[in-house]
Amino acid sequence: MHPPPVQYVTTVDGVRTAFTVTGSGPPLVVLNEPSASHVEREWTEPTLGPILAHLAQRVTLIRLDVRGTGLSDRVTDPGTDAVVGELRAVLGRLGVERYALVGTQSLAPASIIYAATYPDEVTALILIDPALRVLDMVASPQLTAVIVSAGADWTIASEVIGRQVFGIGRMEARDFGAHIRACITPEFYAMALRATNILDATDAATEVRARTMVVRHEDHPYVTAELARDVTATIPGASQITVPGLWADDPIGMTDRVLGWLLIE
Repeated sequence: MHPPPVQYVTTVDGVRTAFTVTGSGPPLVVLNEPSASHVEREWTEPTLGPILAHLAQRVTLIRLDVRGTGLSDRVTDPGTDAVVGELRAVLGRLGVERYALVGTQSLAPASIIYAATYPDEVTALILIDPALRVLDMVASPQLTAVIVSAGADWTIASEVIGRQVFGIGRMEARDFGAHIRACITPEFYAMALRATNILDATDAATEVRARTMVVRHEDHPYVTAELARDVTATIPGASQITVPGLWADDPIGMTDRVLGWLLIE
């Protein structure tokens, strides 16, 4: 599938935000992990591209790059309006009032807080490899090693992230480092981790009213089964599925399970 046209909107605090709209059906807003977010390039990435194309066959897929990532303004400080500012600007431009929301990995806490803040808008919440606090992810030995190495050699660090996400020795893992380097800078990576370390969605999770599904990849290196279970247990009525392996093992199978849950009558 060819990348959809990139559109731009400016947030109330002046950040130019890139977004795309693809497909037809009920609106689904997807917040990708910042290190993998590039609303143009991601459509040709070997694992992300098929997931996005598959989603767009059943829903109106809305993708955006949060500030500092992809084609949006490469700000040096995300500020307090990060994520919320971009979502309000894009959804306001499109006139979308009710929608499902996907929050992936380090953007899961922000997605939980957003869903709790706008309960009349978020109809369903899907959290992929989440934790209630970004700090719980950052504290893992695997991610700590990446953070340390990022300051010394960003190329090596980005390829290590690829191996953690897709598995050692896979073509996707080697290529994903280049994708990461197109999505973010090492300065943004270090700054964003520091800024999001304070994000704690524990209290907000108890206020979520949207139907919620938690998805965890069984072999994910730093989002443990315990972290995912904590999210499921804290959000009222949330359900959880565990999918085998890592992202590259069965991306379409995972997407079908999400769509089956999301579009159930």
